[in-house]
Amino acid sequence: MPVTKHTMTSEVSSDTSPRCELFNAFHWGPDKANAVEIASAITIEVQPILKELCVPNTTLYIPAMPNKLGDGDVASNFRYKHDKDINNGVVKKWMEVLTLNSKQKNPLVVTTVSRSQRYLTLNMPDNGSIKIMNNLTNEEIPDLTQKFANFLTVFDIESEKMKVIRMASEGARFNSYLSDMIGFMNMVNWANGNVTMFTMEHLEAHVETEGEVYHRAEYEGQLIIKPVSVNGREWKPKKGFQYMYFRPFTGKMTPTQQKFYILKDGQMTRVYSQIFKAISMDENDTKKMVREFMVSHNYYRLSDYWVNDVDDAFTLMMILNCFDDDDIDLTEEEMIVKESLETVYEGIMN
Repeated sequence: MPVTKHTMTSEVSSDTSPRCELFNAFHWGPDKANAVEIASAITIEVQPILKELCVPNTTLYIPAMPNKLGDGDVASNFRYKHDKDINNGVVKKWMEVLTLNSKQKNPLVVTTVSRSQRYLTLNMPDNGSIKIMNNLTNEEIPDLTQKFANFLTVFDIESEKMKVIRMASEGARFNSYLSDMIGFMNMVNWANGNVTMFTMEHLEAHVETEGEVYHRAEYEGQLIIKPVSVNGREWKPKKGFQYMYFRPFTGKMTPTQQKFYILKDGQMTRVYSQIFKAISMDENDTKKMVREFMVSHNYYRLSDYWVNDVDDAFTLMMILNCFDDDDIDLTEEEMIVKESLETVYEGIMN
């Protein structure tokens, strides 16, 4: 069956608008399972996402931690910090997504982990080189640096091109936690049946607005969203901005309550190993697992290429690398996926 590709541009037209794309470059048909991954803030029209959530045998994947009130800022996928109205629209669309997903009883899998568990960082110096750093020791891991550099070389990303690419992560001081690569790999883990890597939390979403106060007697007049100090830096909510937080399910049925499957603590060594297998030059079990996922699912992904980070592009390259090995004979379906991946890749690199 041929693969179709549909791209939707952002409805936001300002200079600060993200480059959002919802593609179903890997749509096989109704006999395949549906994987819907929302890997950016929802600044496009939400209807195409809602439509896919209504399809039987769908799983919603979210590479964003469901922060609780008091944690400070919410995950970047749940907000848009440059504009109040766009941000509040993003929050509204997320509530629509979570409400419908709860109604449909689709599994919801959180594929990211907290920053404290992300112990590797990709550092991109101004000379166009890269380093993989151990956040626990603040030291480079030369072996992993070389593996990642080899991966970039396969895609003709040398130092001069890297000097341009790194600018997408300027706001993060030219560092990347490789968050989307982590998210994709954990999506594949869940779909491949590695469910024991995850734990279940029954949560519900709620929206709070900056400046609102409590009206209950014991908290009368106190701000609901307060400034929070994180790692010595104070976070303050922006004036008039809405924030979507999560709290444990209380037993009272609410529109967004559902089970969230979240990666257990202590799993990241395994996940990092899988990522470096996926970007290696040799055939291995992780690459095979990725290919099996891509040919067994209609895969829909909302992406924001080159907005605030390099993660989306590197994730696409990682997936493509799993199909690019002269030593293996790809099936007809795998060849279709490879060609579609190459089309998407050419589009984001131009």
